[in-house]
Amino acid sequence: MIGYGDFMMIFQFVGIQIFSMMYMLLILVIFSLKNKFKSAENDVFKILLIYTIFVLLADIGINYTIKYQETFPLINNILCRFSIISYQVWSSILMLYVLLLENKKRYYSIGELINKSRIFRFGIIAVFLLAFSSIFVKANYIYDPLYNISYIAGPSTTYTYMIVITYLAIILFSTIINRNKIRLNKRIPIFIFIITSIIFLPIQRFNDDVPVIIVPLMSYAIMIMYFTLENPDVKLIKELEQSRKKADEAIKVKTQFLNNISYNIKSPLNTIIGFSELILNEKISDDAKKDAMNIRNASNDLLEMVNNTIDISKIEAESCSVMESNYDLKSMLNNINNYVLDTLNSDKVMFIMNVDEDIYCNLYGDSDKLKRAITNLISNSIKYTNVGKIILSVKQEVKDNNLSYLKFIVEDTGIGIEKEKQNEIFSKFTRIYNKETVGTEGTGLGLCLTRKIVNLLNGSIEFESTYGAGSTFIITVPQKIIDDEKIGNFKLYDEKTHKINFFDASSYKVLIVDDNKQSVSVLKRMLELYKINADYALTNKEYTNLLGIGNKYDLIFFEDRLANDNVFKLVQTFNSINKNKVKLIGMTFDSFNKTKNYFNEKGYDDCMEKPFDMEKLDYILIKYLKNKG
Repeated sequence: MIGYGDFMMIFQFVGIQIFSMMYMLLILVIFSLKNKFKSAENDVFKILLIYTIFVLLADIGINYTIKYQETFPLINNILCRFSIISYQVWSSILMLYVLLLENKKRYYSIGELINKSRIFRFGIIAVFLLAFSSIFVKANYIYDPLYNISYIAGPSTTYTYMIVITYLAIILFSTIINRNKIRLNKRIPIFIFIITSIIFLPIQRFNDDVPVIIVPLMSYAIMIMYFTLENPDVKLIKELEQSRKKADEAIKVKTQFLNNISYNIKSPLNTIIGFSELILNEKISDDAKKDAMNIRNASNDLLEMVNNTIDISKIEAESCSVMESNYDLKSMLNNINNYVLDTLNSDKVMFIMNVDEDIYCNLYGDSDKLKRAITNLISNSIKYTNVGKIILSVKQEVKDNNLSYLKFIVEDTGIGIEKEKQNEIFSKFTRIYNKETVGTEGTGLGLCLTRKIVNLLNGSIEFESTYGAGSTFIITVPQKIIDDEKIGNFKLYDEKTHKINFFDASSYKVLIVDDNKQSVSVLKRMLELYKINADYALTNKEYTNLLGIGNKYDLIFFEDRLANDNVFKLVQTFNSINKNKVKLIGMTFDSFNKTKNYFNEKGYDDCMEKPFDMEKLDYILIKYLKNKG
């Protein structure tokens, strides 16, 4: 039995160990309860923490059994040998922890580390052999009755000292070599522990007092590491920040990749759609015209898929911002109607637009994105409505006298959505599959993009649907009111009655600047319908040369990939020399209006979106050539 005197002797000598063990237990509980990212580094620290507690327990036991080594020889020998081995193993675990800090490759568990790292597996074997060999090194067990202390001395302490110093040297050398890989706030606690060990280990060696200093140093190291390197709260925040940065970088790479892919897909689509438009304006048989229309419509479907993918990517990457400007609601509604007439290829489905007369006409907002959201809903209705009607109703609610809450209601008599599937329709790449949707084209991005656009515009979207009877989608978006003009008795512009008048523009000179030969070919062929033989440049250098040799152009079409500030300056110089002012028209594949806004800010006269639209080209030529005054 341990008497009071024995207990006071143990406490006098191992009081630091007892308090250290209690403190380590507290840290272990807190560390285990905190939320952490899964990593081998965290696992190693937890093992180090638990192992330190066992070493402290062994150290406390040793200081009792050495005094009674003759009474408990076997227990004393086992505990002392375990203590000597544990100092070495503890130092090796610390070494592993520091090496993991410096390693750029992240391991999510110790199991993964063992499976994927040969160096780690070799290190385990080396540490085990060095620790096991300690059993064969002589150890002296000394009890000093004068100071009432007990300790291990002799060759075993020298051997342990050498191994521990070796591990510390590896830690120090590795930290110095990899200093650029470890932030300063991580290097400092490592250096503090190493410097402290270098100071105290010689003292303990010359005093033959291994247990007294090594074990408190272990606890000291754990404490420093917990409050600097392994604080779960701080580390979680840092790891979240790193994850966010990696996610941002991944999104940027994905966006750039999609932009490149978009351009490479849209360029041939521009050629296909453009030449389809040209064929449709020629005198051909009805069958050939029908084939050309099918080619154009299929290309437009593919273009819509590409645009939806790119636009969702831009919104998620937060590279898509709201571009507000004054706009005419009548013009936007007519554009929507023209889109429907061009897309709806069924005599069995009727499109109806109802617009309240008291809606304000001149508004301020992002009309391009708003139109995109509405046409996405109508496009969705067209896909899933085989017979009946599609109705677009426009209403408004005025608040604060200068804010109009526009309400766009898209109703259809289509197949509707099953109730159990209605929660899925706004998810990416989600389409409702049933016997009615077999053969329907689409990527499942339209509604997802629509909701993202509406959210970007600070609006809301809701819907009702009855399976087999149709669906109703409602978009509500706030828009600023510019003046008191109302839309009144709104009449749609019927595209089918519009005949493009290919007027004679042979007296005008036009230049096309585009790095894609196919796009140049399409636009040149379209301009030939107006008897314009356009020049073209595939690079900025060619463009500069053409302007520099005295050519007097009336109109220049400029691709956005070649556009820069020098382009407009050169046109200004050109205009100052020549009496006739050249008009600069930007060309872009950007379905949102970021690039269009750039053209507007830089002083371009207009912008034409690719793929080329015959009606938009006709509008530009009439405005800037036929009506030139």
